[in-house]
Amino acid sequence: MRRLEPEGACGAHKGLRRPQGRLTPTPGGRRQALRVGVTRAARLPTRSRPGSGGAVGLTLAETVIAMAIIGLALVPLMMMLPGGSRAQFHAQRVMLCTLFAEQKMEEAKSALIADFNGAPGGEGDFSTDGYAEYRYSISVADVSGRPLKSIHVLVWADANGDGVAASHERQTTLDTLVARAVSRSG
Repeated sequence: MRRLEPEGACGAHKGLRRPQGRLTPTPGGRRQALRVGVTRAARLPTRSRPGSGGAVGLTLAETVIAMAIIGLALVPLMMMLPGGSRAQFHAQRVMLCTLFAEQKMEEAKSALIADFNGAPGGEGDFSTDGYAEYRYSISVADVSGRPLKSIHVLVWADANGDGVAASHERQTTLDTLVARAVSRSG
């Protein structure tokens, strides 16, 4: 139960005043008024320095040391950002090479199904799709002694623009076999 404090107890107000918040016991057994919504753990420790006239705060040295620690913690985080964007760039190239290789493979298979003796091979780029730096090469070969054809599709990101798939350029290769359709009449 709260009790009203006389004028001399609070010192600043005339008359009687009700304490703010709730009363909680302290380790020494005294009751102490806490502000509503503020716990002891949320309060920052305050201290005054000798010769500072009771001023409270951090010294310049403490501030500089804290900034140095924060700066050292941020350096590794900042170094990870370019690596992440570089990995995303390479992943995008792999995805586009694979997508274009699948597209050209389907076109070659459709051409062979329509005309098995035709040769849908060739080279080119994807400039009509807006990706002129990506090039492709399609080769079709007969499989000896069988009614099969082998299709080889190579798509690469031509980084140096020479039109040749170099070992350092991102590449995707797809290979498949297509059989001649045989009609069986009974």
